[in-house]
Amino acid sequence: MVGTERVATNSPIGKLLDNWEWIHATHGPDVTPIIQHKIHHKVEFADDLLLFCDDSLSQLKNVIRILRGFEIASGLKLNLEKSRLLGINVENDTVVRWASLLHCQSDNFPCQYLGLPLGAAKNSTQLWQPVVEIFKKKLTGWKSKMLSFGGRITLVKSVLSSLPVYYSSIFPMPSSISSLLAQLTARFLWGSIDSKAIHWVSWESMCLPKACGGLGLCDFKLKNRALLNKWLWRFGVEQDSLWRKVIACKYEGNNSSILPLNLSTRNKSWIWRRIISPLSNAGSSAFVQDSSLFQEVITTKKDTHKILWLPPPLGLVKFNVDGAVCGGVGSAGIGGILRDSYNRTLILFSKATGNADATSAELFAIREACFLFQASPWSSSNSLIIECDCSLVVEWFHCSSKAPVIFKQILLECFTICERCSWRVCATSRSCNATADKLAKQGINRVKDMVFTASFLYVLLLAFLQCWWLSYLV
Repeated sequence: MVGTERVATNSPIGKLLDNWEWIHATHGPDVTPIIQHKIHHKVEFADDLLLFCDDSLSQLKNVIRILRGFEIASGLKLNLEKSRLLGINVENDTVVRWASLLHCQSDNFPCQYLGLPLGAAKNSTQLWQPVVEIFKKKLTGWKSKMLSFGGRITLVKSVLSSLPVYYSSIFPMPSSISSLLAQLTARFLWGSIDSKAIHWVSWESMCLPKACGGLGLCDFKLKNRALLNKWLWRFGVEQDSLWRKVIACKYEGNNSSILPLNLSTRNKSWIWRRIISPLSNAGSSAFVQDSSLFQEVITTKKDTHKILWLPPPLGLVKFNVDGAVCGGVGSAGIGGILRDSYNRTLILFSKATGNADATSAELFAIREACFLFQASPWSSSNSLIIECDCSLVVEWFHCSSKAPVIFKQILLECFTICERCSWRVCATSRSCNATADKLAKQGINRVKDMVFTASFLYVLLLAFLQCWWLSYLV
């Protein structure tokens, strides 16, 4: 713990300690150079005061004399029983002896100050030990076998999930700590704290949202990353805040952009290095990784070009589908459009599906597309590409074992319908799926379903007109 700046305040005791001449005068005539005997740094927060001074007993006594003078002048009493003396590169026996002479408590590093650890090894399990102890203390007082499963879920969401928030918003959580917290939570949830019990569902599945078949429990590692990412958001939003100015001056060279531009790890604190790690990792997307591009798009408000839908190659047809829901779970609609390699519309549909969540609506739309394509005359001569803007649903079609149990029946139906044709499901952007999205939103309030299928005569007529127009241009 080494002070780097002296924080000036307007409090009475702050002004008193800023008056160096009074402090120097208390040393008496036998003092060597005055500069060696001043209080180097002070930090004030609310009713707490943190002082840094030389490792000298006479220096400590003089500080106590000044604080006693403050008591007499202001009427505010200094509580030495709650005060602690810590030594930096000072032997513990010396600190204990000085503390007994000053009638205050002695302490050593690592310790806690304002709820945060001081002196603990960076990014270590020792740093997070207070959180683990609070976790265990809470679980000790709860009898999981006396609570219903719903009651345990409520306690996990309302109490256990919020315990590490203070630490998680500042320090990166080691994988060992996140695994330990998840293990303690899972044991309480399945009633296996005092005895062995079977965990019927994996922790990863329980952390999924309810719409995806999970319980919506807290993923501690993911929540920690989200809280650390908030500092990146605050870096761009809080342009005039003190902490932002300090970071910008120290690491960024008075950077005024909305994201940190200096992504090198040299001469940076380990906490700030971990906060900006998503911007410097090679696995990040190009848009996030190139913060100068992000700054240019936001500050200059330039229009970005939307990704255009591309027709499939010859012998393939594309079915863009989408689902729309009113709220989280409510009235839902599905829509889709099938087009060939000449960008000709072959099939359109827009339907209401009743109450559903967003994920179910996406799956219903894909299933409807499979039905319509299999019943169409184009299934015998073309392969099918289904494009969806929900990457999670696309991942389930590529690896059905990852899908929640409640959705596996719909996946099985899709595979059964299209088992005789060549088909695949691909992810696409929302801009490419705009037509399907519009049809899905229209389907929410539809009383009658809308399905349009182009006839072969219609398709031949469009092909003839297109060839004639091209020959006319030539």
